[in-house]
Amino acid sequence: MPPAMFQHHLQFQRQVIKDRILREQQEEAHRTAVDDRIKSENHVLFERILKEYGNILPDRVSAETHLISLPSGSRQVSPLREDQLSEYRAHLQKMITGAIVTNDADDLFLVENEEKASRTDAKLDHQPEIAAKSGKFCGLCKGGCCTAGGNDALLDVRGIRRFMLSHSELSPVEVMEAYLARVPEQSIEGSCINHTSTGCALPREMRSDICNGYFCDAVKAHNSLLQDSPEDRVIAIVRGYANFRKYHEDADHSVQEVAILDDRMLQLIPAINL
Repeated sequence: MPPAMFQHHLQFQRQVIKDRILREQQEEAHRTAVDDRIKSENHVLFERILKEYGNILPDRVSAETHLISLPSGSRQVSPLREDQLSEYRAHLQKMITGAIVTNDADDLFLVENEEKASRTDAKLDHQPEIAAKSGKFCGLCKGGCCTAGGNDALLDVRGIRRFMLSHSELSPVEVMEAYLARVPEQSIEGSCINHTSTGCALPREMRSDICNGYFCDAVKAHNSLLQDSPEDRVIAIVRGYANFRKYHEDADHSVQEVAILDDRMLQLIPAINL
């Protein structure tokens, strides 16, 4: 390569690196600004709730009450489109075929997902108080993480194979029919094909390992707190952004609702009252 061309190429690569570093710094600054703003707003809300409800619910609202900020799923439902169903059917066919004739089920990524889901199940089985609280959090959020499901519901070869082994009486065609029979007529707009206004249309054994093993960062952090203090009181602030869109420029960070909850009750406070 001629020296002049080499220098031009070198300068170009340096600029690419500088641009990438600058972009990463800007993105990090944006994430920090979003987190700081939400944290500040949450503190103001917490103090307001403490003042207004501390005397009414002294056993549930105090300075020791934990605070959790949750994302939220869309509430808008829409009729299932034929193209969604066709895409889902094609994915199921591919996964069922793969479960029968290939070794894709031994993929390291899929194994890790299965192990993660198994660990989550074991933890929830042995700590029912964490399972109950996590369920309440997910119920308040209503599927803010389910947007990742799309029209394949994150179903993979390993999960399908496990379902087929546990239901060996079903033929591949019947396995397909079992999944298709559970597709809702209406699902949450822009979310997983199986995401309904009342939760997932699939029973837990038919869901993907990713779905069964996943908790958002907020719930994971709170579950860690419960290891030492299982009987806690919580104020949950539910915001308008989906779990994976928190830092998008058009993300809705507005407060949708607030809930006061413990192991025995859950009381919703409409955001308009705050």
